Amino acid sequence: MTSLLRNILFTSNICSQCIARNIAYKSIYHTVNLYPESVGSFSSYQHSEDKSHNTTDKFVGPVLRGNVKVEFSKSSKPGGQHVNTTLSKALVRFNLMKAEWIPFEVRKIMAEKYQNKITRTGDLIVWDEESRYQMRNLQSCLAKVEEMIMEAQKPPDTSKEDRIAELYNMDSIHAAHKKRLQKKRKSSFTKSMRNTGNFDA
Repeated sequence: MTSLLRNILFTSNICSQCIARNIAYKSIYHTVNLYPESVGSFSSYQHSEDKSHNTTDKFVGPVLRGNVKVEFSKSSKPGGQHVNTTLSKALVRFNLMKAEWIPFEVRKIMAEKYQNKITRTGDLIVWDEESRYQMRNLQSCLAKVEEMIMEAQKPPDTSKEDRIAELYNMDSIHAAHKKRLQKKRKSSFTKSMRNTGNFDA
């Protein structure tokens, strides 16, 4: 009886080790190994993604498909029967002010900068139909969104403000006025000398 019990326990131990080994083993062709940062390992990737976005005040990209809603439709561009039968046009949308993967300050700038692309419900919409291939148009949409974010978080250009301030600078106004008068006097003197020369002739 003791020997039988010992054999059962030994067999059970071997089975549990085999099961644990099979669970832990992943082939080199497993999606986790082929695409370590893909959506295949969604739970762990989503966790790291949220962590990176919550701890930085700057968006570094890229825009992930999981961050936006994707829609496909027939393209309105001319292109024969292929365009009329395939859903090649890609459209991405997301609620701008709820997009926590974009820094809040950047979202405020985008809301003002791209208000013509935002719906009444607050969705920012970008679409593309240049390619006859669905995935290329989708990639283009995601790239456009990323470009918009990068543009919104650029530091403000102060050169225009400096030029405006210079225009209203009184010293600059007086200098320009003085230069204009000098040029006017010189032109008047040259004209008078020319007239004097003609009179003597």
